[in-house]
Amino acid sequence: MFKKDLTMKHDSDILPAKDRHIVELVKNQKLVIEFHPTRNDLNIVGPNGATRLSIQVTENGPVLKIGRGSLAIQIEGNLSIDAEQITIHGRKGMALTTDGDIRIDAAGDLISKAHTQKVRATPGNVDIEANDDITLDGERIRMNC
Repeated sequence: MFKKDLTMKHDSDILPAKDRHIVELVKNQKLVIEFHPTRNDLNIVGPNGATRLSIQVTENGPVLKIGRGSLAIQIEGNLSIDAEQITIHGRKGMALTTDGDIRIDAAGDLISKAHTQKVRATPGNVDIEANDDITLDGERIRMNC
């Protein structure tokens, strides 16, 4: 069912009825489509009126926003992400795990920075190989301690 809405407001924008459409979804959810001069908003709104998923279609491309809760992506096949640059930030932590091997390849430098860094092989060896010099610089270098 597709209908126009006369009452709903989004962010303080007041739009004429022709610029907003609502599609009724299952479990009293709604798809709200709004047409703004510089963007279009597609919002999935829950029964309590809270936005659960928002897609803003802008001149620079789409912006995806998730409401409260979690997001899970599950796929049987491969997942590939290709972009000019990728930034991932976990506000409370981050974990990268696999049941197989991890491989990091960089055409430039690989820089890691942390308060403390630990390299542990359980069980197995730690092999360090360099085409040029290996430099260890520290206040104290402890070996076999």
